[in-house]
Amino acid sequence: MLLALLPFAGLVWFSVQALEQAADRADAAAEIESTAPEVIALASLDAHLSAENYWASAVASTRSLGIPPDLITSMIGIDMEQEFAEARELVDESLRVLGLDGVAFSVDRARDEVAHEDSTTTSIGRAYNAVTEALGYPIRAKIDTLTRLASDVPDGYDLARSNLALAVAIDVRTASSGVASTYFATRYPGAAAEDQPALDLLQFSAVYEDSTRRLELLLEPDSDAAEVWEQVRTDRRVVELFERLDDLNDVIFDPDQAFSSVFDLATLDIDAEAAAFSDSLDAVDLHLDVVDAVAAEVSATAAALGADAEEYQRTVVATTALVGVLSLLAIAIASWWIVRPLRRMADVVTAMREGELGGHVAVAGPAEVRSAGRALNEAADNLKLAEMQAAALADADLDHEVLERRPPGRLGASLQAAVRRLAASLAERAELSARLEHEATHDGLTGLTNRSAAMATLQQALARTRRAPERDLAVMYVDVDDFKQINDRFGHNAGDIVLQTIARRMVDTIREGDLACRLGGDEFLVIAEPVREAHEAIVVANRLVEAVGEPVTVDGSEIRPGISIGVALAGDTDLSADELLRDADLAVYRAKHEGRSRVELCDVELRGEIAERMSVEHALRLAIERDELVVHYQPVVDAEDDRLVSLEALVRWNRPGVGLVPPDDFVPVAERSHLIVAMDDWVLRAVVRQLADWSDHPVLGDVPAAINVSARHLAAGDLDQEVLVLLDQFGVDPRRLTIELTESALLEDLETARGQLDALRSRGVKIALDDFGTGYTSFAHLRQLPVDTIKVDKSFVHSLDVAEDRSLVELIVKTGHVLGVSVTAEGVETLEQATDLSDMGSDHLQGFRYSSPLDPASLEASLHSSSPKGES
Repeated sequence: MLLALLPFAGLVWFSVQALEQAADRADAAAEIESTAPEVIALASLDAHLSAENYWASAVASTRSLGIPPDLITSMIGIDMEQEFAEARELVDESLRVLGLDGVAFSVDRARDEVAHEDSTTTSIGRAYNAVTEALGYPIRAKIDTLTRLASDVPDGYDLARSNLALAVAIDVRTASSGVASTYFATRYPGAAAEDQPALDLLQFSAVYEDSTRRLELLLEPDSDAAEVWEQVRTDRRVVELFERLDDLNDVIFDPDQAFSSVFDLATLDIDAEAAAFSDSLDAVDLHLDVVDAVAAEVSATAAALGADAEEYQRTVVATTALVGVLSLLAIAIASWWIVRPLRRMADVVTAMREGELGGHVAVAGPAEVRSAGRALNEAADNLKLAEMQAAALADADLDHEVLERRPPGRLGASLQAAVRRLAASLAERAELSARLEHEATHDGLTGLTNRSAAMATLQQALARTRRAPERDLAVMYVDVDDFKQINDRFGHNAGDIVLQTIARRMVDTIREGDLACRLGGDEFLVIAEPVREAHEAIVVANRLVEAVGEPVTVDGSEIRPGISIGVALAGDTDLSADELLRDADLAVYRAKHEGRSRVELCDVELRGEIAERMSVEHALRLAIERDELVVHYQPVVDAEDDRLVSLEALVRWNRPGVGLVPPDDFVPVAERSHLIVAMDDWVLRAVVRQLADWSDHPVLGDVPAAINVSARHLAAGDLDQEVLVLLDQFGVDPRRLTIELTESALLEDLETARGQLDALRSRGVKIALDDFGTGYTSFAHLRQLPVDTIKVDKSFVHSLDVAEDRSLVELIVKTGHVLGVSVTAEGVETLEQATDLSDMGSDHLQGFRYSSPLDPASLEASLHSSSPKGES
């Protein structure tokens, strides 16, 4: 009887294995159901932290702007302090439940930064970024755990996909909060005392764009989460938030604008700003709906897996019991008939149970036993084939010929169909994994490595360079010249084609082993490794400039793109990847400033220049705020009798601890930034006020004064209104004021300039064209320019002994008189120069021959004496 049981031992063994598998599956499902709520709780904590960061930044912004909290409440209907407190309570409750001591410590440090009176939105953003980074570890760990558990459960792919979607949805929600908070931090001057908020805004925008693309790939079409995302993505408030972001970026990257010029308190529309703030808040909150929807999908999928596992366990138990009953019944009936023949099969069955599938039994004995022997041999063959197919699938060798072999019979057909479905599923999963991995590290438009992957590659390259001192590393920051004009003129589709063409040409031009990346927008990066010296890197960069500069034809239009490249070398420095990229960015800025479509190397001199310029710019900004500027006045005299006819106002900087700073040391710095407009405003107000003070002076009461105005100020389009308002405010006759402009300022946008200057001249204000002859103004241009006076540049006055320059001065004087404008010669230092210019017909003279620029008190004192023209 015992021998009769041997053929069924295998069935019992397989039944035990099935029960163990069902139990393992149920255990994994139970652990999934317990882990999923923890993942969702961590996602909720991340959302609360984003809200706390948002309100902390908002509170700091209003505090730095000096706006009372109750005024903000009345403007937008939201108590930001209360919202901040409520967000803190939600965070504290989540931390208490989750027991995350490390995250709680980072939160306390961030709140300390908020409480600090001198904190800025930048410092607060960095503090909360540290919190987000600390929270990222447990979130990733829990999501990895949930994904691992899902891989152990059949049909767990949907849960793994939902886990990844939840992680990306959290990134989208966090990035949307960062975009909204840094948008307002960049927009308002008090919060944008540094350039960092604008850089943070770009980073959050890039993360948001990358994360949304990944999320749309991960969301199952027609799912609830996909529907919620579509509603959020197309919601008016979300669309308008990023439209405002695009407008702000246009201002930030306008070379004629600067960060603080995006905000003008005088023209602030309170209602519009309040609506924008409220809509931005709603837009951020809408993204939480996406996180909730994906979290609900994770929870529902986990619950469904648990239910499936329980059902599977019940089915296996019932099937095993039925098999056991049927086996015992069969043994009872047939054991007396087949015990002896089956003994011969015992050894083979035992070997099969131990995993040895190569054995066969001799087909002999009664017909039933022979049939059983044939069936046993066939089963052994089928199991061997199944073992080989399983090995091929485990090795992901989906092209192995064994997968095409089919066992005989209906069972063989079912097994083959199952193998094919499993192979297709594995192939699809491998394809999706490869696609997701590629999209996470590559730019969707150009196919180049994206910013995050580029920075990781750069860090690795730096590590290799430091281990091998004989090698060097070059970073090339590539910026497309005038790309906005390409988009504006030919359309964004043409702009995309140009970017794709540039990317392709860069890949074809760089050396083997170098890497081309797209940082975003019209900015690219090349990592060249190794290079022996700076010259080698510059040669590669120049080849790129030449290759990219070839024409691109789009829809019949020929576009000739250009690029400027800044090169930075790692050398023997300890610069980080971010610092090396910053140096290359500084170099490309100089390349654009020097004429575009060129290559510049970031060297010690450039780093020193940038540091000095930033120091002077910061000090000059404070000087304007603290009234450290002063105005000196240089007389302009009549060429015939040396009579005082006008004054030129010249700004000076009385820097504390330094004294008077020469104009050449600070005016160029102001002209390269928004400060030139602020400085113009300061000088304009100071001069008009001084003219008002001199109204009753016996000599200066009717003497006009000239003010130099920058091209950037003129391009702003409201110079005429500003001047006329000041003249009316101080009660100064417009005929006592002259506006001096350079040729480049007038010709940059002649139509805009003409409208403003005509408005000023119609009220009596005079217009003078300064430094005439040094720019691009032709005599034909001169007929069209709305000017009353032209001033001959001092460089021509100093070279009157050169025949060509002397002839040019004579021509300028005669042409000016023909056109009905007066002529003033600048830089007159000697009696001989004064006599020659007077003989040529120059109307007025100005220079050290008559007086250096004087402060108002010294000027008044000097009027008691004069210098006869006959003295040398």
